[in-house]
Formats: sequence, structure tokens, C-alpha cells
Amino acid sequence: MLDLGTRALADRLRQLAQFFAQPGHGGSDATVAVPLSVGAFDHVLQLDQVHLPDRTGCRLSGPHHGHLISMGTEKRAVVNPERTDAADELVDRVEVDTEQPDDPSEIAERAADAAVDPAVDVVAAVGGDGTQRTVAEAIAGSDTELAIVPGGTVNLLGRVHGIESVEDAADAIERGEAHPFDLARCDGHAYLLNSSSGLDAAMIAAVDDRAKRFGRAGYTAMGLLELIRAKPSHVSVVVDGETVFDDDALTVMVLNVGERGSASFRIAPDAATDDGLLDVVVITGSRRSYLRAGWSRFRKRLPADADARFTQGREIEVRWAGEVAVQCDGDPVEPRSTIRYTVEPGAVAIRS
Repeated sequence: MLDLGTRALADRLRQLAQFFAQPGHGGSDATVAVPLSVGAFDHVLQLDQVHLPDRTGCRLSGPHHGHLISMGTEKRAVVNPERTDAADELVDRVEVDTEQPDDPSEIAERAADAAVDPAVDVVAAVGGDGTQRTVAEAIAGSDTELAIVPGGTVNLLGRVHGIESVEDAADAIERGEAHPFDLARCDGHAYLLNSSSGLDAAMIAAVDDRAKRFGRAGYTAMGLLELIRAKPSHVSVVVDGETVFDDDALTVMVLNVGERGSASFRIAPDAATDDGLLDVVVITGSRRSYLRAGWSRFRKRLPADADARFTQGREIEVRWAGEVAVQCDGDPVEPRSTIRYTVEPGAVAIRS
């Protein structure tokens, strides 16, 4: 058993790989399994036609099989430039390198660069739910884990994972474990929490910067105004090829996380973030239905069928009679009449 400290790990792995790659030590067709210990963890390192990067790193690649073994130990934080206070607190609590672009539009690029860096095993997204979604999409499908650093108004993703402060985030970065998390898409737009069309999305679109200053109270006030104006519209909902609803409704929600608005309000009772399914909630045809359904779920009871319908699936198509408001994780997207949803099971590993 090789017992390696993290500081010497890269050099020792490089020496080991070069040794076994030499003629007479297995040759180019050999696969060599070597047990080793890194800190408190035991691993088996598989060397399969080893290819080594030019820079010193901790990732080995088997070129014929495309199999990557990530051994990186660097933590990198990608910071929304509007949320620098949370970043300052994070670096005071945990050893992490920060990437702070000048504009939020550069967050995805910085996160993608971190995901392909062999030295990086965790990317911390510093900001609100929109920032978490952007970083998650950029690193989806890689070996790199996502750490949540809450810095927004709602921070629902963090609350669902028990990460409600920067202190919680620092603890997760240092001692947390990875948990698989499905990535959902709305007409190609990635989201982690929820998407909606109709009234629910219109409520979110109505919240301007002035209302956001009042936090949840601002969202509630603008939401009530939109509810007063709301009118039902005809919608068809097709789940995995089967029409499950075809009538008037106020809103259709397609959720990856069962909670809506806060971690204590669970709108989709059967939702799980790692089941490869999206949860569909249709609020049927009147303002009273909306209020009754919300009150029922607040009391942790299922609403009557006359007020709400629930189902699950992998591919969902929502067809409204005309264009309606649409949102993904709290960010409005262009209004449309037909919305298609898909899910990528376990595409992101969240550290908590």
C-alpha cells in the first residue's frame, strides 16, 4: 500500500505511471491496479495505457477507453460580481481560490474552465439560485462537484441542502460528500429547481429590483397583484407521450425540487432530486383554485382534483392556447405557447 500525503500525490503518481509505462513493466496493453492511501481514504488506482498531462496534476487518462480518474484537490469559487460579500466571508473560512469575472455573463465560462482543470475537484458557486444554475450547467457531466455558497434573495437550492449560510457552505466544502442531482431543461434552458408557465411565471416576471429589496415580502406583494389580474387559459399537458391534462388552468409547474419558494413549502409531494423524473403540477381554472391548492399544500395535504393535478415523467410538453410567461429558476425566459421539458439524471454532483 502506498501512503501518500496530498502535497506529494501528484509527483508520486507521475513517477508510478512512468514506471509502469516502460517496456518490461506491463507494456502498452497492460492494465495495472495499484492500491494506495490518500489521507484517510483508500483507493485502487487503475493505470490503463497511461497518458500524462504536461503540467503537474492529479488526473490520469486511459486514452482508448476515455476513462478519467479525478484526483484533484483544489477548491475554486466562481463569484457573481454582485455577491462579493459572500465571497469575502468564504475565503476567510476555507482555503479556496476565487474567480470573479467583471460581468455575470462570464460565470459559465469561468466554471467550465474550472471543470476541465485536473487539479480542481470542487467548484463553489457564490451567488443566488441563478448563479448556482449557471455553474451547474457548465460543469454538468464532469467529475467536478458543485458547492453551494448562498448569496441571493431566496437561496432555495442551498436551503433544500441545509446550506443556509456561508459558514454552512465552508463546512460542506471541507467535509461534505457528493450527492447526485438531476439537471432539468426547459426548451434547452437548464434549471435545477423549477420552471413554470402562466401565472406563476408572470408573478416572478413582475418582481422588479425595487420589489426585490423587500425580499420575500416584495415577491408576495407583486404575486398578489398578478393573481388579481390572472385569467385562466386552455392548456394541454403531455407527459411521456400521454395527455394528462386538457382544460383551462392558471399555471403549470415542472419541478426538479419539490419545494417552491421556501424550504418549508413543498408543492410536489413525490419529488426527488435524484430519481430521473420531473414533477408536474397543474393549478386548474380559477384564482380560488390557486389559493385553495396553496393552502392545502401549506397544511401538507393534497388539494382536490378540481384545484390541482400532479404527475411525473421524463419528457413533458406544455401547450397553451396563446403565449404565456415562462421562467426557469426565477429567471424569466421569452414568452411562448409551447414548452418542452427533459431531464438529465444525476448530471450534477452537489457537495453538502
